[in-house]
Parts: sequence; C-alpha cells; structure tokens
Amino acid sequence: MKKLAVIFLLAIFAPALLLGVLALRTASRQRMIMQQQEVELRQKETDELAEKVRGLLADEQRSFLDAVDRLRARLGAEELGRDFSAELPAEWGRKCIGFAVDPSGVMLSPTASDPSTREFLRENTAFLGNQAPAEVYQSNVRNSQSSQVAASAGLLQGELDRTYSRSMDSRSSATLDAPSKSPVVAHAYKSDREAITDSITADKADKADADQQVTQKLRAVVPQNQQAAVIAAPVSQLNYANSRFRQLVSNGHDGVLARVVEDELVATFWVRPAGLDKYILGAQLKATVLFDSIRPGLDPFRSNDACLAILDDRARPVAQSVPGFAAASWKSPFVATELGETLPHWEAALYLLHPDSVSQSAHLVTLTLYALVGLAIAAIAWGSLLIAADTRRQLSLAQKKTDFVSNVSHELKTPLTSIRMFAELLQERRVTDPAKVANYLRIIRLEAERLTRLINNVLDFARLERNQKHYTRRLTDLRPEAERLWQAQAEHLRAQGFETKSEFAPGPWWVMVDADAIAQVLVNLLSNAEKYSLEKKEIQFDGSAQEEGKIRLSILDRGAGVPAGEEKKIFESFYRAHDSLSSGIPGSGLGLTLAQRIARDHGGEIRCEHRPGGGSIFTLIIPTYQVSELS
Repeated sequence: MKKLAVIFLLAIFAPALLLGVLALRTASRQRMIMQQQEVELRQKETDELAEKVRGLLADEQRSFLDAVDRLRARLGAEELGRDFSAELPAEWGRKCIGFAVDPSGVMLSPTASDPSTREFLRENTAFLGNQAPAEVYQSNVRNSQSSQVAASAGLLQGELDRTYSRSMDSRSSATLDAPSKSPVVAHAYKSDREAITDSITADKADKADADQQVTQKLRAVVPQNQQAAVIAAPVSQLNYANSRFRQLVSNGHDGVLARVVEDELVATFWVRPAGLDKYILGAQLKATVLFDSIRPGLDPFRSNDACLAILDDRARPVAQSVPGFAAASWKSPFVATELGETLPHWEAALYLLHPDSVSQSAHLVTLTLYALVGLAIAAIAWGSLLIAADTRRQLSLAQKKTDFVSNVSHELKTPLTSIRMFAELLQERRVTDPAKVANYLRIIRLEAERLTRLINNVLDFARLERNQKHYTRRLTDLRPEAERLWQAQAEHLRAQGFETKSEFAPGPWWVMVDADAIAQVLVNLLSNAEKYSLEKKEIQFDGSAQEEGKIRLSILDRGAGVPAGEEKKIFESFYRAHDSLSSGIPGSGLGLTLAQRIARDHGGEIRCEHRPGGGSIFTLIIPTYQVSELS
C-alpha cells in the first residue's frame, strides 16, 4: 500500500500539482497579455486613421500643385512672380499666404507694401531669403539631399524634442510646447535633453546605438487604465533638420516643410515649376487651417467601444468620433499613431470608452483559470482518495480471499475425513451393531450434504459474479413450500438437540420466484442459526407477520449473534464475523452473500436484527403478486 502511494505521488499527483502551480503563475500574467492583445487590435484602428489623413494631406499637396499650374497657364512668368501672393488664395481656395522667391533668396512676392503680409515677411524673410537656418520637418522631397541631412543630423534632436513636447505632464504648457519663447524655459528644456543624451552616449562609441537607446527610453504611450502596466509604444519616426531654405529645396521639385513659427506650427508647400527654374513658388498656412481643409474627407470615422481623435502638436483634440467625449488626460491615449512630417507630432489617438473593460476581462480570465486549476487539483485529490480507498478495498478483498481459501480447505477436509473414517469402519465390518451402523450412515449422509452445500455455494457465487446465474421463475404458493422445508430441517435440528418452534400465517402466499433458489436461501439461514448457536439451542421459524404486498419469513436463534456495527458487513463477499479457524465455527463467508444476492434478484432483501434476550433475527422479505396481477 505504501509503495503504491509513493508511486502515485511521484508519477501522477506531483506532476499534476506542478502543472497547476505553473498554470497559476501563468494566470498572474494574463492582465499584461490581455493588455498587449488589446493594444495590437486597437493600434490597427489608429494606423488606418493616420493613413487616411496622410492620403488627404497628399491630395492637398496635389491640389496646391494644380492651382500653381493653373496660375502659370493664365499668367506670364513676370506677372506670376509678382502677383502670386495675391492670386493663389483665390485660385487654391485656401486661407494661406503665397510667396515667390528666386534662387538667390530675393523675395518677389509678397512685398512690404502689403499690410496683410508684413507679419509673414517679418517671421519668414530671413529663412526664405537664406539668411538664417531653421528647424524644419520635411516630406515628399523628391531626390533631395536634405532628407539625408535630416536623417543623419536631426534624428537624436527630434526624438528628444518629441519626448519633451508630449510626455512630461508635470511641466507647464509653455515647457511642453518647446522650444519656448522664454529663454529660461528653453534653456532648461535643452539642458535636460542634453543631459539624457550625454548619459547614454557617454559609454557608447557607436552613435546608432545611442540614438536607439534614447528613443527607447523617452517615447512611450501610457494606457488610459492606470492600474495596468505601462506598454511601450513605437518612438517617433519624425526627423527635422536645422537647415537653410536653399539647402532644403536645392535638388527637389516640390515638397512640404513644417516648422514652428512663434510657437505655432505652420506648413509650407513649395514647388519649383518645370521650365521656370528662376522661381520657387510656395504657400504657408497654419496647421489648424490645413487640417480644417481635410476634415470633411475624414467624416465619418468610428470605433467600437472607443473614441478616435486627432490630436494637434499640443495634445489637444481637433476632431473626435464621439461628440462630447472628454478624456481624463488627452496626453495619455490607449494607443496613438503619428500623422507624419506634414503635421509633425499630430496623432491619431484612441481612447477606450470603458477603460476598465480590459482589466476586467483579464481579471475574469485570471479568475476562470484559477477556478479551473483549483477544480483540476480538487479532482486529482478526490481521485487520489478514491484510488486509495479502492486500493484498501482491493487489499482487504485479497486478504478475505486468502482467508476464504483457508476456510474452504478446512471445510472440505473435515467432512471428507469423517466420511472416509466412517466408510472404512463400515467397509471393514468393525461395527456390527445395527444402531451404530445406521448412525454412521446418517453422519456420512449429513457430511455429504454439507459438502454439497459448500460446493454449490462456491459454484453459485462464481455464476453470480459472472452474471451467469439463471432462475426458473414460476407462480408459486410459498406457504406449503416453506412448511415442507421447515419440517425437513426441524427433524434434523431436533436430532441435534435443538428446541424448534414455528408459526405460519394463513395462505396462500403467491409469489413469482425460483422455488429452489428461495429454498437455498432459507437453508443457508437455518444452517447459520445452527452453526452459531451456543448452550441455549433454540431456533424458531416465524411466518406469521405478513404484510400487504410482502412475504416475511424470519429465522430466530439464541446464538452468538452479530457484533454491533457489522449487520451490513456480514453480507459482503468472504466476510465473516467469526473466523472458522479461530472460533471453530465452520463456514466459507459466502452463504449470506449468496442469500442476499438471490433475495435481491427476486425483488426482496434479507435484514439482520438483534434479538431481545440474545441471538439474531434474519428476515427474508419477498414481494407478493396481487390478484389483479395474477389475472
């Protein structure tokens, strides 16, 4: 038993418990897994919205080029350069300021005489006239060397500016919108940026490795659900170059430049018309105006259980799919995608309408996994108990079978010895007294009947175990059958010195039974009463207590009785309340088992009770057939 328990623990329970522990550890990671899956699904929505915006911005650039082509077809070269600022807004249909410069940097249009363009000239003459460089984002530059300059010279600077403009919520809005007008704030902004750069590049010989670490450290999207872990998002892919206008447009045909002018993002469309190399024509408009021109092409945009929004470079919503929605912090979208260089640091962002839904789903999955693991472990533990109980039962049954073999061997040996001994005496004619001869023959007959009953019990038990026991049921009046059986057994009992008594209720007792099988049950009960009797030899057959629908036949004795608590165990296979080898009481442990099985096969049962004054009462109960059933 102990060996089986150790094998079970090592081969089944321990590995199952280990798998359960690993599953529980996996459950603790479900929240992050669910969050990551949600991010991947939602990121596609912002990517699609951002791609749509980029397409509309590209259409806007083509619209500008078409307007320039129409003006060129209508105006002469000199007139186009002189009047471009005045003609473009009407031709293009946008609220913008057009300009025309020659390659040397001379501003042809607009002129200082126009009061509406004086502020534009003050802010842009130095840059457009190649007198001073500016920090510029650019896109759609065809064959331009300046894009390579931006990639090599402005990557690290652009990533750091991006970080400070969007992720440092603790600073004032002036600080977030760096570079600021305030020299003090601008200096602090730049110093912090340089400190982070220096901390990474100090131990790095390779510039590319340093740039990668900077971007990994600084740019991250913080989910709306502050209970969840922070999930890193792709860093900004925008680059800017600190360059002069001539350098940016020297080898290109057309493009878009974006830069911050007086703390406000503006977009500059430019083109070098084919065949008119002495002019560079362009238009400048505010980012908000540019977005307003493409807004009609975005509607409608929707998302299930979420609000899609377009954020400007200061993380303020300029369009959203759910009117009236107000995020707890517009700077902390669930996921976001940048719109590109035309509108740098503008984003397509997504906010969950129910931020806790992801964590609740993950919590539900975790609880479900905990419950399943708990049920699995409980099932294994319960199965272990059942296996242990069954193992104990099998061991007990094996021990009973061993005792049964010993008992049967003893039971067979004793009557065979008696039969052989008395047969030899009679054969050798050592006994001549007729009375003794008759007694010896009676003993031989009784021992032979005892052997027959024992062998029949073993054979019947084997048939019952294999479900091969067959009954021949007939409609029988059980009262005369019981009287005949009792008379035959009572004669034998009186010869053994027993006091007998019987009582029968009036008949008939109609039953549908195998009469021989019922007789076998009664013989087994009477045989047990005889075997377990003590000094007071008394056996009573009681058939008087009949009930409606039941026949009750009771055998009452004054024997050793059944020990308390074993009234049901004595009907188990091979079980004996009194061992035949130690008590001297013969038996195999199958008689009551067979009797109970036969009774139940006939729809009845055998009950055991303690008899007042000592002894036992065994009652056979069999259902009767009513007159209506017989007809």
